[in-house]
Amino acid sequence: MLRKVAEEVSGISLTVTEDDVKASVDVANFVNMHNVRGGPAPMEVMRMINSRRKMLAETSRQVAEMETNMRNAVQKLI
Repeated sequence: MLRKVAEEVSGISLTVTEDDVKASVDVANFVNMHNVRGGPAPMEVMRMINSRRKMLAETSRQVAEMETNMRNAVQKLI
């Protein structure tokens, strides 16, 4: 049907199979095919999770350092 409509409307002869159409509407296939930076593919999601974990660890380290510096400053004031 898609092939027929494409020819009638635009004069283009498509070589689209039923499997192509099924794959194009398969959600899991869509997600896996979009393996780009910031995309939904599992490998990219894991990369971003790992990146955010590293950022969180670094921020936590910085906060702990600031807290230590503040405690030391308060001790000097007392």
